[in-house]
Amino acid sequence: MSRETAQLRRRYERIAPYYDGLDALFERFRYRRIRPLLFAGLGGSILDAGVGTGRNMPFYPHGADVTGVDLSRAMLRRAARRRASSPARVTLVEMDLARLAFPDGTFDAAVASFVFCTLPDALQLAALRELARRKHPADGIHPPPWRHPPQAGRTVGAMGALGVRRKLRS
Repeated sequence: MSRETAQLRRRYERIAPYYDGLDALFERFRYRRIRPLLFAGLGGSILDAGVGTGRNMPFYPHGADVTGVDLSRAMLRRAARRRASSPARVTLVEMDLARLAFPDGTFDAAVASFVFCTLPDALQLAALRELARRKHPADGIHPPPWRHPPQAGRTVGAMGALGVRRKLRS
């Protein structure tokens, strides 16, 4: 595990009990409207990269098989509490997005809702490559439909370089 990954894990292990409260205003006034858009039109086997505390779960497609991956065991414990709110079958896995242990082409789609806003620059390209390898070639990685912060510019540029289809909605 890289130094950056270890630091990120420690940070989210520490803030997991407070995460939803810290993020409550953003959730209420922005994210709650965006989350359903991330999963619109998706089905089959979906990777939810950086599942966090599981706030995407109510918006998973009915009947889909969703694997939620997060670096933090504490965040996954909180996500497990939301599993019953999902219309999909949900599996939660502790895993580093920069080193996914799934075979190539495992998923029909990969959704990265907020993870690239929190990953250090040093880990972004590795995580994006891992997501691109694990999803089925016919579909894409679905980042959120909003402008990325300036530090994510390299990642968004890398998405184009890797041939990742970016699904934008207005």
